[in-house]
Amino acid sequence: MDNEADIKHRLTELGERAERTGTYVYTDFLSMAQLSVFRKMQRAGELKNAVVYGGGGGSADKTAVFGPKDGPQGVDEHPCVIETERCMVRFGDEELCGYSEDFPISIVKIAPVQAKFADALTHRDFLGAVLGLGIEREKTGDIFISDNTAYMFVNSAIAEFITDNLEYVKHTHVKTEIVTELPEAMQPRFEKRTVIVSSNRIDALISKLYNLSREQSLKLVTEARVFINGEEITSNSKQLKEGDVVSVRGFGKWIFRGESGKTRKDRLCVEIEVYV
Repeated sequence: MDNEADIKHRLTELGERAERTGTYVYTDFLSMAQLSVFRKMQRAGELKNAVVYGGGGGSADKTAVFGPKDGPQGVDEHPCVIETERCMVRFGDEELCGYSEDFPISIVKIAPVQAKFADALTHRDFLGAVLGLGIEREKTGDIFISDNTAYMFVNSAIAEFITDNLEYVKHTHVKTEIVTELPEAMQPRFEKRTVIVSSNRIDALISKLYNLSREQSLKLVTEARVFINGEEITSNSKQLKEGDVVSVRGFGKWIFRGESGKTRKDRLCVEIEVYV
């Protein structure tokens, strides 16, 4: 799926297949461009019974699922998405959707066999080792790393293949296993900040948060590096609403928590939570 028209055609086709067959239909992990088109179509009401999910832990890479029955629509909110105690989800409900099944995302833990002799391993190292097994990039999602150990979200169909075949990351002998959840220490952490800006515009907030000029902030928008709730932003004057998740490629991700008042000079105080 290269251009927007191709992406829209494919997503529409998957939605129609789910409705026609009465089964759940899943995509691989979507690229930012694909996810942006999904969001636009969803907001416009062009997708029926669809939702995206990345596996938990504040995942940025997400898989889309199309359900077999109509239901209330909403970004990442659907009557057939059920949270479980292991931070994964089951999609479906016996009464609303006819049947349920696990979302096809697994977590593979990759850790050095002997930690004290291991290389210092990076996101690129872990991803490169997995792709080196012949696995396509779209079958893999986010990778969370702590203490030289990676937790990788992958399509469930390839999880056992990875655990059976991955032996080395760089020069480090590793052991792999499928786990059911991220450790508590790997759950998303946030830093609360109050930002003072002239207005609630995306360019003003980006400029202030990352200490950039307005021209530099505008360039990030025109270069398609700014996303709100997974959707590419094309206007630098976009106003934010409470709960919006903003991703600026190359800089980070944060949540807009709303306006909290004004200063004596009539400047706006806004509250944000930055992923750390």
